[in-house]
Amino acid sequence: MTTWSDRMTPRPIVLPRLELVATLFRVQGASKRPLRGAVYRVETGLELRLEYEDVEDLQRSQLFRGQAEDPIAALADEWHRALRAKWFEELAIV
Repeated sequence: MTTWSDRMTPRPIVLPRLELVATLFRVQGASKRPLRGAVYRVETGLELRLEYEDVEDLQRSQLFRGQAEDPIAALADEWHRALRAKWFEELAIV
Protein backbone atom coordinates (compact mmCIF):
# COMPACT_ATOMS: atom_id res chain seq x y z
CA MET A 1 0.00 0.00 0.00
CA THR A 2 1.19 3.49 -0.78
CA THR A 3 1.03 6.44 1.52
CA TRP A 4 -0.52 9.80 0.78
CA SER A 5 2.97 11.26 0.48
CA ASP A 6 3.94 8.62 -2.11
CA ARG A 7 0.86 9.36 -4.19
CA MET A 8 1.37 13.14 -4.06
CA THR A 9 5.05 13.04 -5.02
CA PRO A 10 5.43 13.90 -8.70
CA ARG A 11 6.70 11.06 -10.86
CA PRO A 12 10.01 11.65 -12.61
CA ILE A 13 9.65 12.61 -16.25
CA VAL A 14 11.05 9.90 -18.50
CA LEU A 15 11.54 11.01 -22.08
CA PRO A 16 10.79 8.40 -24.74
CA ARG A 17 13.73 6.83 -26.52
CA LEU A 18 14.58 8.63 -29.76
CA GLU A 19 17.98 7.61 -31.13
CA LEU A 20 19.02 8.73 -34.61
CA VAL A 21 20.11 5.70 -36.65
CA ALA A 22 20.63 7.25 -40.09
CA THR A 23 19.76 10.26 -42.21
CA LEU A 24 18.57 8.95 -45.58
CA PHE A 25 18.01 12.20 -47.49
CA ARG A 26 17.92 15.98 -47.11
CA VAL A 27 16.04 18.48 -49.26
CA GLN A 28 14.88 22.07 -49.12
CA GLY A 29 11.99 23.89 -50.71
CA ALA A 30 11.10 27.51 -51.30
CA SER A 31 11.30 28.30 -47.57
CA LYS A 32 14.99 27.26 -47.60
CA ARG A 33 14.42 25.23 -44.42
CA PRO A 34 16.28 21.89 -44.54
CA LEU A 35 13.93 18.90 -44.44
CA ARG A 36 15.33 15.44 -43.72
CA GLY A 37 14.19 11.86 -43.94
CA ALA A 38 15.76 9.93 -41.08
CA VAL A 39 15.44 6.62 -39.27
CA TYR A 40 15.18 6.65 -35.47
CA ARG A 41 15.23 3.82 -32.98
CA VAL A 42 12.26 4.18 -30.62
CA GLU A 43 10.90 2.01 -27.80
CA THR A 44 8.66 0.02 -30.13
CA GLY A 45 10.96 -0.46 -33.14
CA LEU A 46 12.26 1.80 -35.91
CA GLU A 47 10.56 4.98 -37.04
CA LEU A 48 11.00 6.76 -40.36
CA ARG A 49 10.52 10.49 -39.89
CA LEU A 50 10.24 13.44 -42.24
CA GLU A 51 11.13 16.55 -40.23
CA TYR A 52 12.48 20.04 -40.52
CA GLU A 53 15.96 20.14 -39.03
CA ASP A 54 16.03 23.68 -37.71
CA VAL A 55 13.38 23.18 -35.02
CA GLU A 56 12.79 19.40 -35.22
CA ASP A 57 9.34 20.04 -36.65
CA LEU A 58 7.88 16.60 -37.44
CA GLN A 59 5.89 16.50 -40.67
CA ARG A 60 5.30 12.78 -41.12
CA SER A 61 6.32 9.49 -39.53
CA GLN A 62 5.87 5.76 -39.96
CA LEU A 63 6.62 3.12 -37.33
CA PHE A 64 8.20 -0.20 -38.32
CA ARG A 65 7.99 -2.87 -35.66
CA GLY A 66 10.34 -5.33 -37.35
CA GLN A 67 14.02 -4.73 -37.95
CA ALA A 68 13.84 -5.20 -41.75
CA GLU A 69 15.45 -2.33 -43.61
CA ASP A 70 13.89 -2.96 -47.05
CA PRO A 71 10.40 -1.57 -46.26
CA ILE A 72 11.95 1.46 -44.54
CA ALA A 73 14.22 2.20 -47.50
CA ALA A 74 11.33 1.75 -49.95
CA LEU A 75 9.07 4.20 -48.10
CA ALA A 76 11.91 6.70 -47.65
CA ASP A 77 12.57 6.52 -51.39
CA GLU A 78 8.87 7.11 -52.09
CA TRP A 79 8.80 10.19 -49.82
CA HIS A 80 12.04 11.47 -51.35
CA ARG A 81 10.76 11.08 -54.93
CA ALA A 82 7.49 12.84 -54.01
CA LEU A 83 9.39 15.81 -52.59
CA ARG A 84 11.71 15.99 -55.58
CA ALA A 85 8.66 15.99 -57.88
CA LYS A 86 7.41 19.09 -56.00
CA TRP A 87 10.58 21.04 -56.84
CA PHE A 88 12.46 20.40 -53.60
CA GLU A 89 16.19 20.57 -54.19
CA GLU A 90 18.71 18.03 -52.93
CA LEU A 91 21.04 18.84 -50.00
CA ALA A 92 24.14 16.98 -48.90
CA ILE A 93 23.77 14.57 -46.01
CA VAL A 94 25.88 15.85 -43.13
